Amino acid sequence: MTDESRVEKHYASEGITTRVLAAIRAASGPDVAITPDTLAPIDHFHGKGVVATEELAGALQPKPGDHVLDIGCASAGPPDGSLRSTGATSPGWI
Repeated sequence: MTDESRVEKHYASEGITTRVLAAIRAASGPDVAITPDTLAPIDHFHGKGVVATEELAGALQPKPGDHVLDIGCASAGPPDGSLRSTGATSPGWI
């Protein structure tokens, strides 16, 4: 099975939303708000997790009004969360 087909199989699997929400609520409580911050631990699929995303946002030094394109950003939680304090935006779902 190729990497591409493994990724496709994972994201096309039945009930993925239910499983993700159940995992977040099991870790953070049944009434946790679903926000970029609560999704971050499971939405960063690279080394260093959210830390790497924040470091990259810091290196870019985006300013208010800038638009940052994150190719393959999934839910857009990581870029939006890291850009929130800068005033820049990310369109997400690219």
